[in-house]
Amino acid sequence: MKSIRSQIIPLSFSVLIAFGLYGQDSQEAPAGYLFLGVEASAQSGKSFFPIVKMDKKKIHVDSGMSIKKVSPRARCRTGAKLTVSDRLVEVLEMGFSTSSMANMRRSSDAISDMQLAEAQADFQVNALLTGGQTPATAGPLGSQPSTVDEVRASNREFQDDVQRDIDDGEFEVGGLVDTVFLKSEFLPATDIAGAYCVVVVTYNKRDYNSGEYTGKGGIARAKFIGDLRKDELFKLKARISTSEFNQRGAEYQVYLYSEEGEPVALSNSRGLKPLNRADYNKFTNALN
Repeated sequence: MKSIRSQIIPLSFSVLIAFGLYGQDSQEAPAGYLFLGVEASAQSGKSFFPIVKMDKKKIHVDSGMSIKKVSPRARCRTGAKLTVSDRLVEVLEMGFSTSSMANMRRSSDAISDMQLAEAQADFQVNALLTGGQTPATAGPLGSQPSTVDEVRASNREFQDDVQRDIDDGEFEVGGLVDTVFLKSEFLPATDIAGAYCVVVVTYNKRDYNSGEYTGKGGIARAKFIGDLRKDELFKLKARISTSEFNQRGAEYQVYLYSEEGEPVALSNSRGLKPLNRADYNKFTNALN
């Protein structure tokens, strides 16, 4: 696996206090947290419906008529939403890396061509040595050589050319990746049953004919986590398959939810602000 991007984001409450994010007496325990979250939906058929729950086997979505269950690998969409929560999970580590399975498949196809050419060359050499008939065409080797030395030379040239192209990355599409690896450590401040997360990748869309960037694109996938226990360290490793995207300048974000589909604040949530009781009640009434 080729690591393209990795980031570690340690963040503690002492940092939040030091930067004055409380806006209240630091002796007062926060009643809740305000942050920029997302509303997540998952694809069912040709439509996307809000995610209300996730378990080990399925994502549960609300179609408006009933609760449907879709694949845990279903495509997801998200929309930014100012969110309030009374629960917090501290992020001790969060790292991302990427790779391209499509590039691996393209290189694998080239290796298959080499193996086919080798088999064809062996068949042609055997036919020439025994006086048999060789095939009219020679596949990857091109036109049919007439002598054993020509067959071997043609095969050797083909093998060398393809191997050189593999070594030089000629079968890879530079800058594109399709697999995201997440490695993280969480420390929950409260119990959270049936937790799941949504991983969002925001990337720069590019016109590969002109080379110009044409705006922002996004990919989202859901991942089941399970029960989180108060003050118990939880390590999460996840492999998330996506469509191909341009990894240069890509940004990665994780959003956490409880079993009931309620957002949970992370210590690295965007715009995180602890709230006193009065502000928590005010934002809860305004946003829900």
